[in-house]
Amino acid sequence: MDDLVKACSEQLLFWHISGETTSYNKPVDHILVWSNTDYFWFILLPRSTREIHFFLEDGDCVYFLERFSLDHTKFELTFSEVRRLSTPGEETSSWPLVTTLSKEYTYHWNSSSWEITLDNPDHQINNPAYYNLPPQNPQDSDFVREQLRLQEEEYRLILARIDELDTTTSGWSTPPAPPCQWSTPPAPPRSPSPPIPTINWFAQAECTCKLHQENLHFTLSCFFMLFRAFGAF
Repeated sequence: MDDLVKACSEQLLFWHISGETTSYNKPVDHILVWSNTDYFWFILLPRSTREIHFFLEDGDCVYFLERFSLDHTKFELTFSEVRRLSTPGEETSSWPLVTTLSKEYTYHWNSSSWEITLDNPDHQINNPAYYNLPPQNPQDSDFVREQLRLQEEEYRLILARIDELDTTTSGWSTPPAPPCQWSTPPAPPRSPSPPIPTINWFAQAECTCKLHQENLHFTLSCFFMLFRAFGAF
């Protein structure tokens, strides 16, 4: 969180020094960034559904940044959460995904302190009391088609690169290693070590955002990420 406070402070300083103005020739004094609904529901979620169900099945919570705002008095981070609705007779991996507000954190400049300004008391991963269903159709179909086209193009480039690597390395050969000469009998094979436990972080995927103010020298990546329910918030 310290890095975020520092970045926001630097942004305010930049506005002051640069004299940035809005399209109405007024000094820029705030910024509002929010997630793109089309990108979230029609690009990001479909390609991540399997992983999301895996984490939810394991009892982990999946959060994403819904909204960010910054001005000279405070900045706010609003997180939403992906949950699901149970469907009798179907595998849990097929249950529909929904979203609900989770938490909002506010940092006050005058007191240099954080405050939780929103906290959803409903922590049920399945069947939350209040939730948002996915839209039936995107608001901007052209945008969704373009994003899908870019993804497909990127995928083809990756496959082409893999094929190129296979071609350039297929002629390589490694001479066999000489047999080991044991002066003493070899030690008996060791039993495999247990896997090291890890904390699973969801793949960070940038989502396209809209800026409330234009031409601001401020970069904010909205990450779709997984936090352990007991460790992040």
